[in-house]
Amino acid sequence: MSWPSIPTKLVLRPGVILLEIPNRTLGCATYTFPQLQEISTICRSAGVALHCDGARLWEIEPFYNATYGKSFADIGALFDSICLSFNKGLGGIAEAMVLHNDESFIEELKIWQQRAGGRPFTMAYEVINCERGFLEMVDTFSRKREKMIRVVKKITDATAMQVNSDGEKIVRFVPVVPTCCQVLTYFDGFDESVLFAARDKVEQELCVRIFERLRPPLDMMEDTNSTETETRLLHHPLGLPTKDAVPRGKKYIEWRIGSVTEKIADEVFVQAYVAFCNALTCLSSTDT
Repeated sequence: MSWPSIPTKLVLRPGVILLEIPNRTLGCATYTFPQLQEISTICRSAGVALHCDGARLWEIEPFYNATYGKSFADIGALFDSICLSFNKGLGGIAEAMVLHNDESFIEELKIWQQRAGGRPFTMAYEVINCERGFLEMVDTFSRKREKMIRVVKKITDATAMQVNSDGEKIVRFVPVVPTCCQVLTYFDGFDESVLFAARDKVEQELCVRIFERLRPPLDMMEDTNSTETETRLLHHPLGLPTKDAVPRGKKYIEWRIGSVTEKIADEVFVQAYVAFCNALTCLSSTDT
């Protein structure tokens, strides 16, 4: 990883650096393990705490395991503290848990938890339910990731020749190759009303609902001096390749392979997306 040079007089050392692993707004793109090691080493040499927002750490561990042979323990060892979610991939009823090797740190967190209104008499029921979710789900994310990679590739191949009026591919996934069981999908070149009409048409014909709603554009970085168009790619410290970058000014859908959808045959997804592209083309030609 190449780090930009910063004039010494402008350097202000932070107290803590937070990394979201993986980054949800980038379609769960994530750092390579060597990048995480380098960031961890720099933080520790500078005396800066490194915190991990691990809301989807359960989902991304199979990526690090398959790519680098690394486990939860290997990832966790690089951070000073980690926040893990129980109500997302695990389906537990409690929100999250913070991990830290320093017991005094946890004791201080308890005070802040109470200050925020979190002072239940007991969390035994939540703990039992979250343990249930962990035992049921933790070993499923590897195969869900594999299915998502497979489905995305099949859809990409099947819709490769489906283009909008500007010659752009209608269906685009971010990242191009999913890192886990969650991904972003963009449908380029169509108004929102046409997208919803095509969705409803496919649902009526195939009983498959491509998406529930469209999410607003991810305009995370404002550049008032930019003269580029709304399709300008969003730059991010992860240094994503152009084909993996998040487009600016475009709505999208976020979806995942879960415990129910992993049972659906790959061909059902492919058939629905091909039908969706056909419907978009048909509706657009009708409007014009």
